[in-house]
Amino acid sequence: MKIKYILLIMTLAGIITTGHSQIEEKDEDLGYEGEILDTTETYERGVDYSAVVNFKGMFSTEDELPFWMSRNKVGRVAPDSNISTWITGKALTYLNLDSFIEVGAGLVYFDGVNDEFAIDELYAHYEYKWLQITAGQKHEPILYNGLSATNENMLWSLNHRPLPGLQIATNRPIFFSSNQYEEPQGLGIEAAWEEYFLGNDRYVEGAMLHHKNLRLVYRSSNDWEVKAGIHHFAQWGGKPGGDDSEKRPSSFSDYLEVITGQGGESGLAEDADVLANHLGSYEFFVSKQFLNYRLQFIYNHIFEDSWGMGFGNFPDGRYGIYYEDVDTERLFNSFILEYYTTRNQRQPGQLREYFSHGIYRSGWTYMDRIMGAPFFTPAPDGMGIDNNKFSTIHFGTGGRLPFGTYNLPYKLLVTYDHREGSWTNHIIPNENVIHTYVNATVYDRALKVNLEAGADLGADAGSNFGAGLHLVYEIEPQDF
Repeated sequence: MKIKYILLIMTLAGIITTGHSQIEEKDEDLGYEGEILDTTETYERGVDYSAVVNFKGMFSTEDELPFWMSRNKVGRVAPDSNISTWITGKALTYLNLDSFIEVGAGLVYFDGVNDEFAIDELYAHYEYKWLQITAGQKHEPILYNGLSATNENMLWSLNHRPLPGLQIATNRPIFFSSNQYEEPQGLGIEAAWEEYFLGNDRYVEGAMLHHKNLRLVYRSSNDWEVKAGIHHFAQWGGKPGGDDSEKRPSSFSDYLEVITGQGGESGLAEDADVLANHLGSYEFFVSKQFLNYRLQFIYNHIFEDSWGMGFGNFPDGRYGIYYEDVDTERLFNSFILEYYTTRNQRQPGQLREYFSHGIYRSGWTYMDRIMGAPFFTPAPDGMGIDNNKFSTIHFGTGGRLPFGTYNLPYKLLVTYDHREGSWTNHIIPNENVIHTYVNATVYDRALKVNLEAGADLGADAGSNFGAGLHLVYEIEPQDF
């Protein structure tokens, strides 16, 4: 089946989902760490407020910080930063017991070669039972206790600042059950429709990003859950080099072609007939709730054309397993093991390179940061991707370290990263690097004190060591 027909089905399914009225009890997704102030006390108070002030000081033995000290930091830390500080605030009010509105704002500053003072978040968020709508820039929820190398999907990580735009999505599975008072079981659906602006800090100024995803969900009576779905992204519109005479097609009819996956198989060649830069992924999750813990198997298959959609580039993608204990005070409360590979991306007879494009030359980046798994490396000049051919094994674990009467929350990441460069820019010899990172909360009151350390170890790429101090001051509602 061609991409346009699959994506047309996704479009229709999304429309059907927004009209579904059978509501089940709220589902707690595996590893979800949201920041919504969703409490009964909030409803009773009318409006709830919170604010957080953060300061980070960092240093390293090289010009750039170790890998995990700057990656997946939602754009708050640059690789060459020594200082980063940000403040965020939000307010929430319930309209009734089934719906609420939240607004949030935040500013961030970090130093480096390019000192930057920018908007961290600025959004309005509405939820009604299973539906959520967000306008503006809002950080994505952190999954897997922050241990994954890419969070939700191999194409959509925590490695970049939130994009401005509009999101309409389900906030949990909608089950086609006949009795809303029973434990949700059987077949259900999740969906999202999102439109973003990519801004002018790129080769194609004013480009836009379309995203949608659709998942089918099956939950059994013995606590098994299976999810299978597809993500579709498309960069379109804008002006290459800011030249009005070269403006890309951006009418409503062009948009209809974009969302159905048409006009996008050009690889690295610059073809005026190409309408958009498409990419996507299949997802498959299997979860099981045991008495004292949960397990989840994770699979992402990525593609950028019909060849990849037909698994011509198999086994490229992400494979993982996640464990989470019910007891949050354990030494090892959770862990994740992931494997990433992108070594089979070249289609016979054609030049294909993940996250690169002949027209949208900034590639799969936003504000010079990769929007997918951080093992992809953007070119220093902002034109394309230097490293998109790699195989990586990632392990993360977290829990609490016994320390007198106080157990220290910690997170540990260890990653083996084999880099080959790209088909047009080989790294010879290939680089093999081990990235390590540890973070521990040593004091947790209104003022929270975190210590972190990281290291990149590799005979081919050299070694780098770094450490940092992170202070967090939380302003509670009663402080207002």
